Amino acid sequence: FMSLLLLVSVTIWKMGVLGKIKKSGLFRRFTSPYHPQMIRSLCVVLLLFSFVLFFFLDLTYKNTAYTWFYRGTGPIGKHSRFSEEEMEQIFANSKEYNAIHSGEKKNLCVILMSMSRNPSYLLPTLTHLYAELTEQQKREIHVIVNNVDFIPNNHAAAIKASQWVEMATASRYQITKEFKQASDYGMSLKECNGKAKYTLVLEDDVLPTSDWYSKLKSYLPEIEDRTDYLYMKLFETQYYTGWEASDFMARLIASCIVGFIVQLFIGIFVRVPSPFLRFIGFTWGIMMTFMVTQSIGKQNFFKLSEGINEYTSCCSQAVLFPEMRTDALAEAILEDMTYNRVQIWADLKMNMYAENHNLKTLVLLPSLFQHVGMSSSVIEGDRSNLVSYTFEEQ
Repeated sequence: FMSLLLLVSVTIWKMGVLGKIKKSGLFRRFTSPYHPQMIRSLCVVLLLFSFVLFFFLDLTYKNTAYTWFYRGTGPIGKHSRFSEEEMEQIFANSKEYNAIHSGEKKNLCVILMSMSRNPSYLLPTLTHLYAELTEQQKREIHVIVNNVDFIPNNHAAAIKASQWVEMATASRYQITKEFKQASDYGMSLKECNGKAKYTLVLEDDVLPTSDWYSKLKSYLPEIEDRTDYLYMKLFETQYYTGWEASDFMARLIASCIVGFIVQLFIGIFVRVPSPFLRFIGFTWGIMMTFMVTQSIGKQNFFKLSEGINEYTSCCSQAVLFPEMRTDALAEAILEDMTYNRVQIWADLKMNMYAENHNLKTLVLLPSLFQHVGMSSSVIEGDRSNLVSYTFEEQ
């Protein structure tokens, strides 16, 4: 953007447009010899321009997340309430559909990691997963609820779900909360080994989009022959992808370019520009560039396109793995937990594994799942900011 701005400015300058404007007398006040009034006038012009610029940004980005101007109500996504009768109807014959017969391999193995908590999200999440599936689609999917509670018998929702789908208790119970999330992730990956072409690991506090399985299947042909990727995320949050310290130099260079352009304009419009006037323009250009980039947010400067993107991001609420990757990744996660005892989240461990093995990481947009949980089941703190603004409920 800054390179384009510099190119346009130099082009206008070379065409003599600014010289013609100057001769027209429109900026006669600025062509008079230097005096204090000129400084005041320049400051007034820069302040007015700043006001107009931010007014324009406010109108443009008022509905855009991760900006200073966002006035939306937040992303959509909320579990529906299902009665017992509705749930019984939705899960009718689910045991039959969910069964894996000898020699059979399903298209998708879905495993929900779940712990007992209040409120419980497991049953609404599971019901939403099944609600819009056709009979044929139910036969293509194998669903497992992995009860990873410290005391599995205390997880009433998982016990209730076991009457409809397979229940597992693949977890290490003699482990602290700091290590449990990654450990449970590795154990969950192993549960789907050999059962399906793809494994979808879900946390129990997600909401699927309408007709999620059909939408997912429409993208599978694009990746079924690929062997260069580790996973594809079906939930993407950009909460942690804002400006970082590592971006400072790039932003500083861009700001200096803008400051130079402002100096150039002052030199054109002011007959006897003083060093102080140039300094005002240069400083204003740097400050405004930093403020504009900060107010818009890095997320909106580098947006991902709709469809499958090669991108490394945070979080593990909904991640799809090809069958060829699950066993080795699970072993790597569990080995790290066993020998190194390093406190690390599953998504970070997966990204490290992908980097070490030269594998790509993919993300699908719009997100097929939304995170609706308000808190984590293993750590304290608010987790409601981990949401996807690309999620489409319908």
